[in-house]
Amino acid sequence: MKSSSKIFLIAITFFMFGAYAKAENEADLIPEDTMKDSSVTNSEVAKTEEVKIEEATPQKKFRVPSLKDIGMEVKEKQSGLKNKEYLYCLKLLKLNDLNSIKDFYSKFREIDKSVKTIGKSSSTSRFIKESKTSAFKKKHGKLKVEKGEHFVIVYPEYISVGKKNSLTKKQTDETVGIENILSKADNAFDETAKLVLIDKFINWAGKVQGKIFIVTDENLWRLVRPGTAKARPDQIVVTKDKNREFFVYINPKTFDSAPDAIAYAVSQLVLKEYSRAVSRKSESKLPLFFLTGAAFNISELDSVIFEDGPKQLNKWNGKEITTKSIRELRKRSGKLKQLPLSKKDLLKLSKIVTALRYPKHGEDVYYYSRQSSALLKYLENNGMLPFIIMTRKLAQGDAFDKAFDDGYVNLRDKLSGKEKKGSKKKKNKKSKKSKKEQQKEAEQQKEAKDTLSGYKELNSQAEEVIFFPLTKEYLKGEMMDKKKNTKSKRRKR
Repeated sequence: MKSSSKIFLIAITFFMFGAYAKAENEADLIPEDTMKDSSVTNSEVAKTEEVKIEEATPQKKFRVPSLKDIGMEVKEKQSGLKNKEYLYCLKLLKLNDLNSIKDFYSKFREIDKSVKTIGKSSSTSRFIKESKTSAFKKKHGKLKVEKGEHFVIVYPEYISVGKKNSLTKKQTDETVGIENILSKADNAFDETAKLVLIDKFINWAGKVQGKIFIVTDENLWRLVRPGTAKARPDQIVVTKDKNREFFVYINPKTFDSAPDAIAYAVSQLVLKEYSRAVSRKSESKLPLFFLTGAAFNISELDSVIFEDGPKQLNKWNGKEITTKSIRELRKRSGKLKQLPLSKKDLLKLSKIVTALRYPKHGEDVYYYSRQSSALLKYLENNGMLPFIIMTRKLAQGDAFDKAFDDGYVNLRDKLSGKEKKGSKKKKNKKSKKSKKEQQKEAEQQKEAKDTLSGYKELNSQAEEVIFFPLTKEYLKGEMMDKKKNTKSKRRKR
């Protein structure tokens, strides 16, 4: 037993740190190859205009969706729905007639109107004022503006990169990858809207576009960021919800994490506006775990992004995890991009779904984010329509246990009613399987049913079914199984 544990530790250390075992101490420098990857062509740069921030692309024609439009989206989420089931889902969504659809549509237009009326935030005023000073222009050049479908992105002409004692001016759009940030933000908007069936209702365009401000100056960042930075998955982003403004701090340690951090913040704000439209309240009612898990999945964050770089675990096998360590991990694929959690440190489901704020420390935020992400993936994969109905109840302000039982479980059971009746008929037929096989099958069916049959069952089994696959203990078992299978195949030969 001691020998196998020793082999596992050697193997997993090789997998996780093989690429950077001989790496030198981390320099505060942006790698040259990464700069080349994120650069844009001269023709693309030419499209970037120096215009006023207030100017925006014309708003595309946007109309009230029809009942048919909504119906098609519902059917896309789950094929094979009977007409009765389809109408029941529309009723649960409160989109079963044109008046209800118009009313829901109007709630989003009210939010748009509010954004337009409120105008720019005090942080934007500070940003613009500072950008007009001679000191700023000397260091960063003029502000430039680029426009996308849902966003306007504002950034300084130049960014200083390199070692602390040897900084070099470079074009911001070439170094940071402005096009990539804009693309990730637009994609996060679209994917989040589709997740909760509001892509026919929400429309950040025209004079109510989201505005992304790239901050590369540390002193200016201190003016924009309110107080002391708190631990959050997107610590390098400050979001002004009511203004649809996003300020992202980019330095040599965060430049390659910025697109995902912005996507995370965008996804969260789309969900918050969805909740405001559903609840008819001025503030979002969605719980923290949902905002975190959904945004983490859509943005494809692999770490929590702090001002001093991406964080996962503090240490792995006695080695300190640095920004360079995580950059090396990002070159890998699948599970090896993220350091596994420890089973003994997993958070309880009840603690995750009732949390009102993020933990204080980076490693704990990483645990919270990954477990929230896994929970939402599990629920979504096991019933997309039940997931959407549960989300609507959460957006109204229901607690998770109530939303899960009344929304997710009830609809799942109703939609699977035909299968239940079919399974009763099969019981009358004489089975050809042995008693042992029947018993094993019954246990598997019971386990699968129990996990999602109610909040109590979900709470009791979440650690084993949902969270355990995120751990190093699970990874160890997986590696041992592969080793056994390999030996077995060799023997058969």
